[in-house]
Amino acid sequence: MKNKFMMKLSLLSVSLVLTSVASISSAIPLMKNTFPNQSLSSIEMITMIPSLMCMIFVLLSIPVSRKIGSKQTVVLGLIIAVICGSVPMFCENFTLIMLSRAGFGVGFGLVNSLAISLISDFFTGEERIQMIGFQSAFQGLGGAFLTFLAGQFLNISWHMAFSIYLIIIPILILFMLFVPRPPKREAVVSKEKGDKLNPAIFKYVFILFVAGIIYNAIYLKIPTLLTEKNIGTAIDASLILSVSQIGGMLMGFAFGKVYKLLKRQVLPLAFTLMGISYIITSIADSITVIAISIVVVGVSFSMFVPYIFNRTAEISSTTTQGAATSMVIVGAQIAGFISPYCLSALGKIPLLSSEVSQVFLSGGAVLGILIVSIIIYRKRQMRL
Repeated sequence: MKNKFMMKLSLLSVSLVLTSVASISSAIPLMKNTFPNQSLSSIEMITMIPSLMCMIFVLLSIPVSRKIGSKQTVVLGLIIAVICGSVPMFCENFTLIMLSRAGFGVGFGLVNSLAISLISDFFTGEERIQMIGFQSAFQGLGGAFLTFLAGQFLNISWHMAFSIYLIIIPILILFMLFVPRPPKREAVVSKEKGDKLNPAIFKYVFILFVAGIIYNAIYLKIPTLLTEKNIGTAIDASLILSVSQIGGMLMGFAFGKVYKLLKRQVLPLAFTLMGISYIITSIADSITVIAISIVVVGVSFSMFVPYIFNRTAEISSTTTQGAATSMVIVGAQIAGFISPYCLSALGKIPLLSSEVSQVFLSGGAVLGILIVSIIIYRKRQMRL
């Protein structure tokens, strides 16, 4: 039992760092002082380049893992990530820093989808559902903790902010010691799954793509919304978002029980809660009301993301599971790239006087359309 606990903990610990790409974004103003000849947009690319490389190597991780094995691919990715992630700690060559950030994205790209698909390799049924919920919780916990830690290290220097990636070393050691090579399983070929990618996967890619764009509004627009309504500051927004992440983390830990109770109703319930919260946020003039709404959004997000990954595993054969998971992750990352432009377009709809408030009202409407679409699909007996 002890070894199984350590195996689960070691496998989940990999997810602690998967959302830490932007954790050092608070170092950008200080880096601007060190590199006065670089434009602000160039310096901001330190958070964009890893995401771009990660998106590419998420897809490449599947052929790599087939060549060298899933465990070896994760180990390779973590080694690349810790080496490249720590380069800015002692480097002041801007070109080298940018190259190291690209390498950091390569490492995370090799790890990202396997951190989820390995759960399906080792666990089935309710245990898999619980582990996927825990994986989401560990991502939230790691993102919140490493962002906070990076901010504290800024009191020393911006170089020290990058020391947060040294946490990968103990994670790597745990993974190597306690996570075995996944069992070799024969491909399950049936009429339901087959040996080809299930077309139903594209529904989940689309759902997470749309929901991801809408979800990003809380990070991109809440600080502006509070200041525009004169009810809070950027510091208040940061606190609200931190509490929202904690709420999402707790939901991740409870997801197994929630799914067991609600099953297929998890998805429409999550989008309903999220949509109502966005509409309330758009019209509220109280920071308390907005804070509660955004916390509900964080909880909702940690309901539908594990649900989508669990359904992806359920409808995929053993040979297509990794590719299916990678496609869903890439869809979410593309949503992150284009969300500023999409949210800007949603804000142009002239229903409310404030463009920022309009973003949340329009976002709630889009989620409403998504809920109706899910209900229609289910009535046509297309399981979603």
